[in-house]
Amino acid sequence: MKFRLSLVVLWMQFGVGVESAVENAITAIYGQFVVLGCSFTVSNKSSLEKLYITWQRKKAENVVHSYYYGEDQLQYQDPRYAGRTSLFLEELKNGNASLKIQKLTFQDSGSYECHIDYKPKPDPSFVSVNVVAHYEEPILEITQKLSSCILSFKSHGYPKANASWYKGDNLNHSLSSNYSSYTSEDGFYWVQSKMEINVTEKPSSYTFVLRNPALNQTISRTLHLNSESTTGTPHTPSNYPLIASCIIMMLLMIFVLFCSYSSTQLKKLEMLMVN
Repeated sequence: MKFRLSLVVLWMQFGVGVESAVENAITAIYGQFVVLGCSFTVSNKSSLEKLYITWQRKKAENVVHSYYYGEDQLQYQDPRYAGRTSLFLEELKNGNASLKIQKLTFQDSGSYECHIDYKPKPDPSFVSVNVVAHYEEPILEITQKLSSCILSFKSHGYPKANASWYKGDNLNHSLSSNYSSYTSEDGFYWVQSKMEINVTEKPSSYTFVLRNPALNQTISRTLHLNSESTTGTPHTPSNYPLIASCIIMMLLMIFVLFCSYSSTQLKKLEMLMVN
């Protein structure tokens, strides 16, 4: 057992000083899986019993996955990767030492290195992983004021996205807007963009565009607004005269009914007094 531990540590120390190998870059999706490539030349299939494979984070001592003595050796594995890593065991005879990581989180982003102890011994392989997430369908909120209207779109993904507003379909000049963002506990970026418009303007349309360059993702939504949709609420000044008229009519009807009822009751009282 002491021999195995010292061997793993030796690979870690050796890997820290190696910078000459070319590092491949992979963009992976949050919650899905990624395969980190690593290969070696098989000289004799019967000699695979002497094969040692160690995957670890670059410039760190935490082991991601280890394989030697003909089986996985996970007693030194970083707990963050427990149950999420695996080699393609059937492919080892073909020189494939690639590692599969499932249920990706944003903490999995970073550089990985693959060390193989085998004859002929290959150079270490380096792979950089960038975990990203698509932005969800934006949530639209409309806040009505007396003479203006606030349009707001909100969505979450990773990394931080850009958001802009445009008049109609003219995407050459963005409009003035208020952009804000924050990071949730699970690591997602929440972005929100607000724009205030004057509801007295002529009917028009506004386009909201969210861009996530990491995934080449673009979400575009166009809102068609008119005077009725922005000023037709019962609380806007344009409807006050109509509301006042309705109230007066209702009061008049109540007054007439009250007078009629009072007159009927008075006649009944007079008849009782005569009798």
